[in-house]
Amino acid sequence: MSYDICLKAKIEGTDKYVTVAEPECCSSAYNLRKIFVKSMGWDYEHGLYPCSDVLEYIHRGLSELTINGSEYRKLEPSNDWGAVETAIKVLTSIQKCILKTSKKIPVDHLYFSST
Repeated sequence: MSYDICLKAKIEGTDKYVTVAEPECCSSAYNLRKIFVKSMGWDYEHGLYPCSDVLEYIHRGLSELTINGSEYRKLEPSNDWGAVETAIKVLTSIQKCILKTSKKIPVDHLYFSST
């Protein structure tokens, strides 16, 4: 099982969203969830989240995993479907996608989508 990740923008005057970008690593294994939740301090689920908030969580997660990676090794799944290095790669990919997309669409109008 995995999460499908993309960035969406709300269509003005509606309750609809359109996909505007996908990070390079757009389908991360659900097995990484424990690492993501603990490192970012964010107990996310499937849904839409403002990218301005998500950037803060990602920054925290990258800092934690880079500085204290050994602490998160115990959360790596036993089936080898995810590691601290993979989590760093996914978070970096999402961060780069948000920053690149926000050059065209203001970050306040971007939403992180996880399905």
